[in-house]
Amino acid sequence: MKHWFYRSIIYLVSIALISHLYAGFYVSNLLSLIGFAFILTTVNLIIKPILLLLTLPLTILTLGLFGLVINTWMLMLASSTVQGVHVDGFVSAFVTSLLITLVNALIAPKK
Repeated sequence: MKHWFYRSIIYLVSIALISHLYAGFYVSNLLSLIGFAFILTTVNLIIKPILLLLTLPLTILTLGLFGLVINTWMLMLASSTVQGVHVDGFVSAFVTSLLITLVNALIAPKK
C-alpha cells in the first residue's frame, strides 16, 4: 500500500508538470489530476504486467520498443476513465507517456 501511494504521488507531480508544458495533454482541475494519478498507478500496477507478459514475443522482436506502445495504451485507458483529462490522440499519448517516463526517472529516488 505504501509503495502504491508513493508511486501515485510521483505520477501526480509528473502529470501536473507535463500537463502545463505539453499542449497535447490536458488536465482540467485538481480533482481530475488526483484521480488520474491514482487510476494510472493502479492500471500500471495491475494491467500493464499482464499485457507485458502477453506481448512478450512482440516486445522481444522489437527489442523492447513495444513496451512504449503498452505505456501509451495504459495512458489512454486511464485518461478515458477520468473526466477532465484529455489526450489529443495516439501520438500525443505516446509523447505524453515518454515525458511521464522521463520525469518519473528524474523525480523518483534511486534504489
